[in-house]
Amino acid sequence: NPKHTYVNNGYFRALLTVKHPTSGCIDTQSAIIAMFGDPLKSVKIPNVFTPNKDNNNDCYTVSGITPNCEDVSITIYDRWGLKVFEGDLPKDCWNGRLNNTGPELSSGTYYYILNINSKNPDNQKKNVEGVIHLIR
Repeated sequence: NPKHTYVNNGYFRALLTVKHPTSGCIDTQSAIIAMFGDPLKSVKIPNVFTPNKDNNNDCYTVSGITPNCEDVSITIYDRWGLKVFEGDLPKDCWNGRLNNTGPELSSGTYYYILNINSKNPDNQKKNVEGVIHLIR
């Protein structure tokens, strides 16, 4: 029962050689294996932020986006369904204002949809939904 753990994403050649215990006959078989992990495994999605201009947790963003993720975006809505922010991660963050340039939004619960397209061969698309608590 051979086992091997791949620590990196990519394509690997697996080689299996077997030897019969009594006759000594040897046979070898190889195959290319695609190993790509879950693009969300390392993503950290906070559920609270405090845009109160103290330079601590003032901008909402998602961290842990790995290089095998592409086209990562987030859309944030208020409780009435109004889109209050849309951006590409990890370069954009939400500062608690309407579209980052409008008026400050009130403390409360907001809803996000995070979209991740992976560079994996199967082009996994992941959508994660949840809530953000904005506290002023």
